[in-house]
Amino acid sequence: IKNLRIIQNARREAQAEDEAATQSAVSNVEARANAIGGGLAAIYNKAANATQALSARAGTAFKSAMTGSSGVTGTV
Repeated sequence: IKNLRIIQNARREAQAEDEAATQSAVSNVEARANAIGGGLAAIYNKAANATQALSARAGTAFKSAMTGSSGVTGTV
């Protein structure tokens, strides 16, 4: 009976250690996922800002091309 209790206690301790290790691993994965998500959001924002800037520049270039140096509006 004494040996059985020792075995049961050892199993409980091992299980608790396994659960702690699993929880730690899950926390690490969550932290990495959050970091990746933050990085992707930053990349998306930079791309959106670049797209807006390019669109504004393209619009200005188009207006300049249509107006020309003489100020006469062209047709497309």
